[in-house]
Amino acid sequence: MGLDIAGASGYHEKNGARFRHRKRGYGMCKDAVVFFNKPKGVDLEAGKSYMYCMCGRAKEGLFCDGSHKGTGCMPLKFTVEKSKAYLLCRCKSSKNLPFCDGTHSFYGEDDVGGPVMGE
Repeated sequence: MGLDIAGASGYHEKNGARFRHRKRGYGMCKDAVVFFNKPKGVDLEAGKSYMYCMCGRAKEGLFCDGSHKGTGCMPLKFTVEKSKAYLLCRCKSSKNLPFCDGTHSFYGEDDVGGPVMGE
């Protein structure tokens, strides 16, 4: 699906989800670490705002708990249009954050806790 960027509003939409732009764009954070090398299925509610962990340091690895303080990372605010289960990225390297795109397959168990691959 295409990317619809709503310039002046500060939001973009992709795959049925709405994201708020951050100053550095919406790609991965250069200070992020691999939380885990497999995604996690999570039931998300349509219209509800979520703050996705971009740093990989949150206790559960998916939703921001403030652990990014002191890094260059900021959480990604997003919503979904449909209430259903989604596979969320935990390797922090997906090109479709916060959703899994299969990039985790490049990481082994020894990579967990280490830096993410470059963009």
